[in-house]
Amino acid sequence: RCWNLDWEDIALSTGPEPGKNYLYVGDIGDNYEARTEYLIYRLVEPAIQVNVDTLVNRIAFNYPDGSHDSEALLVDPATHDIYIITKTDPRSKLYKLSYPYSTTSMNQVQEMGVLPYNYVVSAGISDKGDEILVKPYDSILYYTRQDGETIAQALQKAPVRLPYVPEP
Repeated sequence: RCWNLDWEDIALSTGPEPGKNYLYVGDIGDNYEARTEYLIYRLVEPAIQVNVDTLVNRIAFNYPDGSHDSEALLVDPATHDIYIITKTDPRSKLYKLSYPYSTTSMNQVQEMGVLPYNYVVSAGISDKGDEILVKPYDSILYYTRQDGETIAQALQKAPVRLPYVPEP
């Protein structure tokens, strides 16, 4: 079963079975920073129909340094690694859940870096993995990723600020 404790972001990417797209749903929010376990639900992207009965993998993880409130996740289409970006730390932290991850036992993410801003509320990556968008409260940041470069390395470069009109 999938329980919605604090679902924050969703990603469409590759997964363990070649040629199939997967949805990754991040139950990664933690406004009070009190959780000891966070979840990402992974399922094969269903065909559009009225009733969907599909296997959902539960990927449980925790942070090595305690609780964090996060609202953004990225799935690397080449490696299937999952990246989580924290929201309310003084500077947003980037964590990686390395593939292959367990769907039966607890995983631990690894800190990969700190971004020069915070309040990240969403992120997305192109299906080729060469373009990344990060959405803090007040902007949309665009990053390019070169061949052989990790997501963490790409996010350490200076982004391009895209035109943005804040929503109410």
